[in-house]
Amino acid sequence: MEPARDIIPITSRKKTAASRLSLSKRTIDALTLPVADGPKPVAVWHYDTTPRLALAVWSNGSKSWFWVGKLAGRKLQKKIGNFPEWSPERAREKAGEISEMVGKKIDPRKVDKEARNEPTLQKLFDDYLENHAKPHKRTWKEDEKQYNRYLKKWKSRRISDVTKADVIALKTRMGKDNGTYAANRCLSLISKIYTHAVDIGHDVPNPAKGVKKFDEESRERFMQPDEVSRFFEALEKENQLFQDFFEVLLLTGSRSINVKAMRFDEIDFEKKTWRMPRTKNKKPLTVPLVDAAMEILQRRLNEAKGRAWVFEGGKRNQSGHLTDPKFAWKRVCKNAKLDDLTIHDLRRSLGSWMAATGASLPMIGRQLGHLNQVTTQVYARMNTDGIRGAVNVATAALLKYKGKVKSKPAE
Repeated sequence: MEPARDIIPITSRKKTAASRLSLSKRTIDALTLPVADGPKPVAVWHYDTTPRLALAVWSNGSKSWFWVGKLAGRKLQKKIGNFPEWSPERAREKAGEISEMVGKKIDPRKVDKEARNEPTLQKLFDDYLENHAKPHKRTWKEDEKQYNRYLKKWKSRRISDVTKADVIALKTRMGKDNGTYAANRCLSLISKIYTHAVDIGHDVPNPAKGVKKFDEESRERFMQPDEVSRFFEALEKENQLFQDFFEVLLLTGSRSINVKAMRFDEIDFEKKTWRMPRTKNKKPLTVPLVDAAMEILQRRLNEAKGRAWVFEGGKRNQSGHLTDPKFAWKRVCKNAKLDDLTIHDLRRSLGSWMAATGASLPMIGRQLGHLNQVTTQVYARMNTDGIRGAVNVATAALLKYKGKVKSKPAE
């Protein structure tokens, strides 16, 4: 067996005259194996035309690449890898890297030791998920899905082994196979993971840094009048849970993640408001509720039998509330012949219908929870009654396509 060490003592190799030639697969395969004088294997060294690169041919048949030179005046023999796993071209490239390190007075053995202590991408992601994403992101499960789908093939790599070239290749492939939006979200996830690596003390470059994202067009999809009619007709075919869930999404314009986690103790049935404890902006938000939404919520409260969640989950659901309505949504869209409508488009639909029925942009922003420096002060001076009036007008226009209007426009 070959000695399991990076540095071979002088006494362990056969003293023969060194040869220097351009090593290739053909010339390496033609090299003669040395004969050992005893039980320990010996090696004959062949030096490549590349400076400092040598191939040790062992009496047991193995062949190993080494960098041979000096560091701080002392001889250094640093193992690169075995042939043929390491091709001559790859070994030459590595020898050049080691020569560059030694030229900067850096010991390549120390670098290798640090790399061995470096976590794999899987270990880093696990730490990111448990100590960053879960405590701070309500959408951490999306990060987990993205990683498992697109990045898990790199799970065994040391984090410094994932290069910018790898990320660019992944982005290009995903852009063709999965779409530009998915590719951009994956780039963002890689960047977040490596930012976390630096935060926990790993001195490693971010391979996503400087990789340009695909241009994305702002999505402006919302339901047209004939589509609203088909949408409500398709809802009638669903069970009551999904009917109510999708209708409340439309009537409030709130994000799906917030409505799924809606609790009865967050709703003021007297004031007709919903106190959302945390939004995407990491701030609480009070949402005015129109009569049509209140009818649904009051009925669900009467049927709740003490349950905390407005939209309860199944028996196997650990969160206790509805988490994944995608199959029901696909059925609704199929029955309504709405091929390109997403759940998030219900939110856009309310905003668009509010604008079409005369609501001001600050009112729309306040209802949808859009905060920015320009409009924040205006929002602070608004009361929910004025916003409710604007939402009433829009939802009345929407609900007339359901066959009956459940909420009247504000006077």
